Amino acid sequence: MEMEFLKASRQHLRVGDVFAFGFAPNIFHFGRVVATEVNAGGFPGACLLYLYRGSSTSRTEPVSMTIADLACPPMMTNELAWTHGYFQTVANLPFGAANELLTQHAFRQDTFSERFQTRYVDEFGKPVERPGLHIGTSGLHSYHAVSDAVYKALYDRQRFEYFWTRTHRSGLPAQAIRSPSELENSDSLNIACTQTELSPSSQRKLVDAWCQCLPTLEGVKYLWFSSRASQKLFDAACSIPGLEGLHIKWSGVESLESIREAPTLRHLHLGSSARVQSIDPIAEMSELRSLGLINTKRVADLTPLASLTRLEELMIGGDGSTQCVANLKPLGHLVNLKYLCIDNLRSSDKSLVPLFALRNLETFHHSQEWSQGEIAELRRNNPKLYG
Repeated sequence: MEMEFLKASRQHLRVGDVFAFGFAPNIFHFGRVVATEVNAGGFPGACLLYLYRGSSTSRTEPVSMTIADLACPPMMTNELAWTHGYFQTVANLPFGAANELLTQHAFRQDTFSERFQTRYVDEFGKPVERPGLHIGTSGLHSYHAVSDAVYKALYDRQRFEYFWTRTHRSGLPAQAIRSPSELENSDSLNIACTQTELSPSSQRKLVDAWCQCLPTLEGVKYLWFSSRASQKLFDAACSIPGLEGLHIKWSGVESLESIREAPTLRHLHLGSSARVQSIDPIAEMSELRSLGLINTKRVADLTPLASLTRLEELMIGGDGSTQCVANLKPLGHLVNLKYLCIDNLRSSDKSLVPLFALRNLETFHHSQEWSQGEIAELRRNNPKLYG
Protein backbone atom coordinates (compact mmCIF):
# COMPACT_ATOMS: atom_id res chain seq x y z
CA MET A 1 0.00 0.00 0.00
CA GLU A 2 1.42 3.39 -1.00
CA MET A 3 2.13 5.77 1.86
CA GLU A 4 1.38 9.49 1.88
CA PHE A 5 4.28 11.85 1.18
CA LEU A 6 5.09 13.89 4.31
CA LYS A 7 8.53 15.52 4.25
CA ALA A 8 11.87 14.39 2.89
CA SER A 9 14.84 14.48 5.24
CA ARG A 10 18.47 13.34 5.27
CA GLN A 11 18.89 13.79 9.01
CA HIS A 12 20.70 10.87 10.64
CA LEU A 13 18.53 8.64 12.76
CA ARG A 14 18.92 8.26 16.51
CA VAL A 15 17.66 5.64 18.93
CA GLY A 16 14.31 6.82 20.27
CA ASP A 17 13.33 8.79 17.16
CA VAL A 18 9.55 8.77 16.78
CA PHE A 19 8.35 9.03 13.19
CA ALA A 20 4.96 9.56 11.59
CA PHE A 21 3.60 7.93 8.44
CA GLY A 22 0.18 7.46 6.92
CA PHE A 23 -1.94 5.84 4.23
CA ALA A 24 -4.58 8.58 3.97
CA PRO A 25 -4.49 12.39 4.34
CA ASN A 26 -4.42 13.64 7.94
CA ILE A 27 -4.47 10.18 9.55
CA PHE A 28 -1.08 9.36 11.03
CA HIS A 29 0.48 6.20 12.39
CA PHE A 30 3.75 6.08 14.28
CA GLY A 31 6.93 4.11 14.65
CA ARG A 32 10.10 4.32 16.70
CA VAL A 33 13.76 3.69 16.02
CA VAL A 34 14.97 1.00 18.41
CA ALA A 35 18.56 0.66 17.21
CA THR A 36 20.85 1.88 14.48
CA GLU A 37 23.82 0.13 12.93
CA VAL A 38 22.22 -3.30 13.10
CA ASN A 39 22.98 -6.21 10.78
CA ALA A 40 19.93 -6.92 8.62
CA GLY A 41 20.73 -10.35 7.21
CA GLY A 42 24.18 -9.35 6.02
CA PHE A 43 23.39 -5.68 5.41
CA PRO A 44 25.18 -3.64 8.11
CA GLY A 45 24.17 -0.09 8.97
CA ALA A 46 20.44 -0.79 9.03
CA CYS A 47 17.98 0.41 11.65
CA LEU A 48 15.56 -1.57 13.78
CA LEU A 49 11.99 -0.27 13.98
CA TYR A 50 8.90 -0.74 16.11
CA LEU A 51 5.59 0.11 14.38
CA TYR A 52 2.42 0.75 16.38
CA ARG A 53 -1.31 0.22 15.95
CA GLY A 54 -2.66 3.56 17.14
CA SER A 55 -3.48 6.53 14.92
CA SER A 56 -3.89 10.27 15.35
CA THR A 57 -5.11 13.22 13.30
CA SER A 58 -1.97 15.10 14.39
CA ARG A 59 1.48 13.99 13.33
CA THR A 60 3.01 15.69 16.39
CA GLU A 61 0.91 13.82 18.97
CA PRO A 62 2.19 10.23 19.01
CA VAL A 63 -0.01 7.44 20.32
CA SER A 64 0.72 4.86 23.03
CA MET A 65 3.97 3.08 22.24
CA THR A 66 4.32 -0.01 24.40
CA ILE A 67 5.06 -3.60 23.41
CA ALA A 68 1.35 -4.34 23.61
CA ASP A 69 0.75 -1.66 20.95
CA LEU A 70 2.98 -3.23 18.30
CA ALA A 71 1.22 -3.65 14.96
CA CYS A 72 3.68 -6.27 13.70
CA PRO A 73 7.03 -7.82 14.67
CA PRO A 74 10.07 -5.51 14.64
CA MET A 75 11.51 -4.85 11.19
CA MET A 76 14.91 -3.79 9.88
CA THR A 77 15.22 -1.25 7.09
CA ASN A 78 17.39 1.61 5.83
CA GLU A 79 16.87 5.39 5.73
CA LEU A 80 15.20 5.54 2.30
CA ALA A 81 11.71 5.97 3.80
CA TRP A 82 12.94 9.23 5.36
CA THR A 83 14.90 10.49 2.37
CA HIS A 84 11.90 9.80 0.11
CA GLY A 85 9.58 11.60 2.52
CA TYR A 86 7.33 8.74 3.65
CA PHE A 87 8.59 8.66 7.25
CA GLN A 88 8.91 11.96 9.11
CA THR A 89 10.70 12.18 12.45
CA VAL A 90 8.53 14.17 14.86
CA ALA A 91 10.17 13.62 18.25
CA ASN A 92 12.89 11.78 20.13
CA LEU A 93 11.74 9.81 23.17
CA PRO A 94 14.40 7.63 24.81
CA PHE A 95 13.19 4.21 25.86
CA GLY A 96 12.47 4.17 29.58
CA ALA A 97 9.69 1.95 30.87
CA ALA A 98 10.16 -1.81 30.82
CA ASN A 99 7.00 -2.29 28.76
CA GLU A 100 8.39 -0.23 25.88
CA LEU A 101 11.24 -2.51 24.83
CA LEU A 102 11.40 -6.25 24.15
CA THR A 103 14.01 -8.01 26.25
CA GLN A 104 15.06 -10.12 23.26
CA HIS A 105 14.71 -9.46 19.53
CA ALA A 106 14.50 -12.53 17.32
CA PHE A 107 14.28 -12.92 13.56
CA ARG A 108 13.51 -16.10 11.65
CA GLN A 109 16.24 -17.14 9.23
CA ASP A 110 15.70 -20.05 6.84
CA THR A 111 18.80 -21.78 5.45
CA PHE A 112 19.22 -24.30 2.66
CA SER A 113 22.77 -25.57 3.13
CA GLU A 114 22.60 -29.34 3.62
CA ARG A 115 18.90 -29.38 4.39
CA PHE A 116 16.17 -26.87 5.07
CA GLN A 117 16.63 -25.44 8.55
CA THR A 118 15.12 -22.62 10.52
CA ARG A 119 17.16 -20.72 13.05
CA TYR A 120 16.71 -17.47 14.89
CA VAL A 121 19.10 -14.54 15.16
CA ASP A 122 19.03 -11.16 16.87
CA GLU A 123 19.43 -7.78 15.19
CA PHE A 124 23.20 -8.27 15.05
CA GLY A 125 23.07 -11.70 13.47
CA LYS A 126 23.89 -13.59 16.67
CA PRO A 127 22.00 -16.88 17.26
CA VAL A 128 18.98 -16.84 19.55
CA GLU A 129 18.27 -20.17 21.20
CA ARG A 130 14.89 -19.47 22.80
CA PRO A 131 12.94 -16.83 20.87
CA GLY A 132 9.85 -15.40 22.48
CA LEU A 133 6.92 -13.74 20.76
CA HIS A 134 7.04 -10.91 18.17
CA ILE A 135 9.45 -12.84 15.93
CA GLY A 136 10.34 -10.98 12.75
CA THR A 137 11.91 -12.06 9.47
CA SER A 138 15.65 -11.66 9.05
CA GLY A 139 16.88 -9.39 6.27
CA LEU A 140 16.73 -5.80 5.07
CA HIS A 141 13.16 -4.74 4.34
CA SER A 142 12.41 -2.00 1.83
CA TYR A 143 10.08 0.76 2.96
CA HIS A 144 7.50 -0.77 0.62
CA ALA A 145 7.72 -4.04 2.59
CA VAL A 146 7.43 -2.13 5.87
CA SER A 147 4.40 -0.27 4.51
CA ASP A 148 2.72 -3.48 3.35
CA ALA A 149 3.29 -5.24 6.68
CA VAL A 150 1.80 -2.41 8.70
CA TYR A 151 -1.12 -1.85 6.36
CA LYS A 152 -1.95 -5.56 6.41
CA ALA A 153 -1.87 -5.60 10.21
CA LEU A 154 -3.99 -2.47 10.54
CA TYR A 155 -6.47 -2.52 7.70
CA ASP A 156 -6.71 -5.85 5.94
CA ARG A 157 -9.62 -8.01 6.95
CA GLN A 158 -7.77 -10.97 8.34
CA ARG A 159 -8.88 -14.57 8.42
CA PHE A 160 -9.25 -15.72 12.02
CA GLU A 161 -6.62 -18.44 12.33
CA TYR A 162 -6.40 -21.68 14.26
CA PHE A 163 -4.54 -21.37 17.56
CA TRP A 164 -1.69 -23.62 16.49
CA THR A 165 -1.28 -21.69 13.23
CA ARG A 166 -0.94 -18.49 15.24
CA THR A 167 1.70 -20.05 17.49
CA HIS A 168 3.62 -21.19 14.42
CA ARG A 169 3.60 -17.65 13.06
CA SER A 170 5.03 -16.46 16.37
CA GLY A 171 8.00 -18.80 15.88
CA LEU A 172 6.93 -21.82 17.89
CA PRO A 173 7.63 -24.62 18.42
CA ALA A 174 11.34 -24.44 18.97
CA GLN A 175 13.63 -27.12 17.56
CA ALA A 176 12.64 -30.60 18.71
CA ILE A 177 14.77 -32.48 21.23
CA ARG A 178 15.13 -36.23 21.60
CA SER A 179 16.27 -36.84 25.16
CA PRO A 180 15.30 -35.42 28.57
CA SER A 181 18.98 -34.58 29.01
CA GLU A 182 18.50 -31.81 26.42
CA LEU A 183 15.83 -30.02 28.46
CA GLU A 184 16.20 -26.29 29.05
CA ASN A 185 14.20 -23.89 31.18
CA SER A 186 11.28 -22.92 28.95
CA ASP A 187 7.49 -22.91 29.07
CA SER A 188 7.32 -24.68 25.69
CA LEU A 189 8.73 -28.05 24.71
CA ASN A 190 8.99 -29.88 21.39
CA ILE A 191 9.76 -33.62 21.57
CA ALA A 192 10.72 -36.03 18.78
CA CYS A 193 11.66 -39.21 20.61
CA THR A 194 10.19 -41.93 18.36
CA GLN A 195 10.79 -43.00 14.75
CA THR A 196 14.52 -42.95 15.45
CA GLU A 197 17.39 -45.13 14.28
CA LEU A 198 17.74 -46.57 17.79
CA SER A 199 17.47 -50.28 18.48
CA PRO A 200 14.07 -51.41 19.82
CA SER A 201 15.37 -51.75 23.37
CA SER A 202 17.04 -48.32 23.31
CA GLN A 203 13.90 -46.80 21.81
CA ARG A 204 11.78 -48.24 24.63
CA LYS A 205 14.20 -46.89 27.23
CA LEU A 206 14.04 -43.42 25.66
CA VAL A 207 10.23 -43.40 25.69
CA ASP A 208 10.21 -44.67 29.29
CA ALA A 209 12.59 -41.87 30.29
CA TRP A 210 10.20 -39.28 28.88
CA CYS A 211 7.22 -40.95 30.54
CA GLN A 212 8.97 -40.58 33.89
CA CYS A 213 10.12 -37.04 33.18
CA LEU A 214 6.99 -35.41 31.75
CA PRO A 215 4.83 -35.45 34.91
CA THR A 216 7.58 -33.55 36.75
CA LEU A 217 7.77 -30.61 34.32
CA GLU A 218 5.81 -28.02 36.25
CA GLY A 219 6.98 -25.08 34.13
CA VAL A 220 5.93 -26.46 30.73
CA LYS A 221 2.73 -24.88 29.42
CA TYR A 222 2.83 -25.95 25.77
CA LEU A 223 3.99 -29.32 24.48
CA TRP A 224 4.47 -30.59 20.93
CA PHE A 225 5.12 -34.17 19.86
CA SER A 226 6.72 -33.90 16.43
CA SER A 227 7.09 -37.65 15.98
CA ARG A 228 4.55 -40.41 16.57
CA ALA A 229 3.14 -40.25 20.09
CA SER A 230 2.37 -43.55 21.74
CA GLN A 231 -0.37 -44.15 24.29
CA LYS A 232 2.23 -44.05 27.08
CA LEU A 233 3.57 -40.68 25.94
CA PHE A 234 0.07 -39.24 25.66
CA ASP A 235 -0.83 -40.43 29.16
CA ALA A 236 2.39 -38.97 30.59
CA ALA A 237 1.83 -35.64 28.83
CA CYS A 238 -1.63 -35.33 30.36
CA SER A 239 0.01 -35.55 33.80
CA ILE A 240 2.08 -32.38 33.32
CA PRO A 241 0.92 -29.94 36.03
CA GLY A 242 -0.62 -26.79 34.55
CA LEU A 243 -0.35 -27.90 30.91
CA GLU A 244 -2.32 -25.50 28.69
CA GLY A 245 -1.56 -26.69 25.15
CA LEU A 246 -0.85 -30.13 23.67
CA HIS A 247 -0.14 -30.61 19.96
CA ILE A 248 0.38 -34.12 18.61
CA LYS A 249 1.47 -34.50 15.00
CA TRP A 250 0.19 -38.10 14.79
CA SER A 251 -0.33 -40.91 17.22
CA GLY A 252 -1.10 -44.48 18.10
CA VAL A 253 -3.40 -43.35 20.89
CA GLU A 254 -6.47 -45.55 21.43
CA SER A 255 -7.90 -44.13 24.66
CA LEU A 256 -8.35 -40.49 25.66
CA GLU A 257 -9.19 -41.35 29.28
CA SER A 258 -6.06 -39.67 30.65
CA ILE A 259 -7.22 -36.29 29.29
CA ARG A 260 -9.26 -36.07 32.48
CA GLU A 261 -5.96 -35.59 34.32
CA ALA A 262 -5.33 -32.31 32.46
CA PRO A 263 -7.99 -29.89 33.75
CA THR A 264 -5.92 -26.82 32.80
CA LEU A 265 -5.74 -27.80 29.13
CA ARG A 266 -7.05 -25.07 26.84
CA HIS A 267 -5.73 -26.15 23.45
CA LEU A 268 -5.61 -29.73 22.18
CA HIS A 269 -4.66 -30.85 18.69
CA LEU A 270 -4.74 -34.58 18.08
CA GLY A 271 -3.18 -35.14 14.69
CA SER A 272 -3.86 -38.25 12.64
CA SER A 273 -5.06 -40.75 15.25
CA ALA A 274 -6.96 -43.51 13.50
CA ARG A 275 -6.94 -45.80 16.55
CA VAL A 276 -8.94 -43.55 18.88
CA GLN A 277 -12.01 -45.50 19.97
CA SER A 278 -14.08 -42.77 21.63
CA ILE A 279 -14.03 -39.03 22.29
CA ASP A 280 -16.30 -39.31 25.34
CA PRO A 281 -13.60 -38.08 27.79
CA ILE A 282 -13.36 -34.79 25.90
CA ALA A 283 -16.91 -33.97 27.02
CA GLU A 284 -15.50 -33.15 30.47
CA MET A 285 -12.95 -30.64 29.11
CA SER A 286 -15.28 -27.67 29.43
CA GLU A 287 -12.43 -25.14 29.49
CA LEU A 288 -11.10 -26.03 26.06
CA ARG A 289 -10.77 -23.08 23.68
CA SER A 290 -9.40 -24.91 20.63
CA LEU A 291 -9.66 -28.53 19.55
CA GLY A 292 -8.35 -30.49 16.60
CA LEU A 293 -9.41 -34.08 15.92
CA ILE A 294 -7.77 -35.40 12.78
CA ASN A 295 -8.47 -38.78 11.22
CA THR A 296 -10.29 -40.14 14.25
CA LYS A 297 -12.13 -42.25 11.72
CA ARG A 298 -13.57 -44.71 14.24
CA VAL A 299 -15.57 -41.88 15.80
CA ALA A 300 -18.89 -41.25 14.08
CA ASP A 301 -20.80 -39.68 16.97
CA LEU A 302 -19.82 -36.10 17.82
CA THR A 303 -22.24 -35.81 20.76
CA PRO A 304 -19.45 -35.40 23.37
CA LEU A 305 -18.46 -32.11 21.73
CA ALA A 306 -21.81 -30.48 22.54
CA SER A 307 -20.71 -29.69 26.11
CA LEU A 308 -17.69 -27.64 24.98
CA THR A 309 -19.61 -24.38 24.96
CA ARG A 310 -16.50 -22.25 25.50
CA LEU A 311 -14.80 -23.67 22.45
CA GLU A 312 -13.76 -21.00 19.93
CA GLU A 313 -11.88 -23.10 17.38
CA LEU A 314 -12.62 -26.56 16.04
CA MET A 315 -10.83 -28.56 13.34
CA ILE A 316 -12.22 -31.99 12.60
CA GLY A 317 -11.92 -34.33 9.63
CA GLY A 318 -9.77 -36.83 7.79
CA ASP A 319 -6.10 -36.59 6.96
CA GLY A 320 -6.05 -36.57 3.18
CA SER A 321 -9.14 -38.74 3.14
CA THR A 322 -12.74 -38.14 4.19
CA GLN A 323 -14.03 -38.88 7.67
CA CYS A 324 -17.75 -39.58 8.01
CA VAL A 325 -19.91 -38.76 11.02
CA ALA A 326 -23.61 -39.19 11.68
CA ASN A 327 -24.49 -35.48 11.74
CA LEU A 328 -23.31 -32.06 12.87
CA LYS A 329 -26.03 -31.46 15.46
CA PRO A 330 -23.60 -31.32 18.44
CA LEU A 331 -21.68 -28.48 16.76
CA GLY A 332 -24.77 -26.29 16.88
CA HIS A 333 -24.27 -25.98 20.65
CA LEU A 334 -20.81 -24.40 20.21
CA VAL A 335 -22.12 -20.84 20.07
CA ASN A 336 -18.72 -19.25 20.72
CA LEU A 337 -17.04 -20.80 17.69
CA LYS A 338 -15.03 -18.35 15.61
CA TYR A 339 -13.06 -20.90 13.60
CA LEU A 340 -14.47 -24.10 12.10
CA CYS A 341 -12.65 -26.41 9.71
CA ILE A 342 -14.49 -29.43 8.28
CA ASP A 343 -12.51 -29.69 5.05
CA ASN A 344 -12.39 -33.50 5.04
CA LEU A 345 -15.57 -34.23 6.95
CA ARG A 346 -18.89 -35.57 5.69
CA SER A 347 -22.09 -36.27 7.57
CA SER A 348 -24.55 -39.04 6.76
CA ASP A 349 -27.40 -36.55 6.57
CA LYS A 350 -25.33 -34.18 4.36
CA SER A 351 -26.71 -31.17 6.22
CA LEU A 352 -25.16 -27.96 7.55
CA VAL A 353 -28.49 -26.85 9.06
CA PRO A 354 -27.33 -27.53 12.67
CA LEU A 355 -24.67 -24.86 12.17
CA PHE A 356 -27.30 -22.18 11.56
CA ALA A 357 -27.36 -21.62 15.34
CA LEU A 358 -23.80 -20.25 15.17
CA ARG A 359 -23.47 -16.46 15.04
CA ASN A 360 -19.80 -15.72 15.76
CA LEU A 361 -17.97 -17.55 12.97
CA GLU A 362 -15.13 -15.62 11.34
CA THR A 363 -13.44 -18.47 9.45
CA PHE A 364 -15.13 -21.52 7.94
CA HIS A 365 -13.16 -24.09 5.92
CA HIS A 366 -15.29 -26.61 4.05
CA SER A 367 -15.42 -28.65 0.87
CA GLN A 368 -17.64 -27.73 -2.04
CA GLU A 369 -19.74 -30.87 -1.58
CA TRP A 370 -21.96 -29.23 1.02
CA SER A 371 -25.12 -27.45 -0.11
CA GLN A 372 -24.24 -24.03 -1.53
CA GLY A 373 -27.60 -22.72 -0.33
CA GLU A 374 -26.81 -23.80 3.24
CA ILE A 375 -23.36 -22.25 3.03
CA ALA A 376 -24.96 -18.99 1.89
CA GLU A 377 -27.34 -19.09 4.84
CA LEU A 378 -24.44 -19.70 7.19
CA ARG A 379 -22.73 -16.63 5.80
CA ARG A 380 -25.82 -14.54 6.28
CA ASN A 381 -25.97 -15.61 9.92
CA ASN A 382 -22.29 -14.77 10.48
CA PRO A 383 -21.51 -11.28 9.11
CA LYS A 384 -17.85 -11.49 10.15
CA LEU A 385 -17.27 -14.63 8.14
CA TYR A 386 -14.19 -14.30 5.95
CA GLY A 387 -14.63 -14.50 2.19
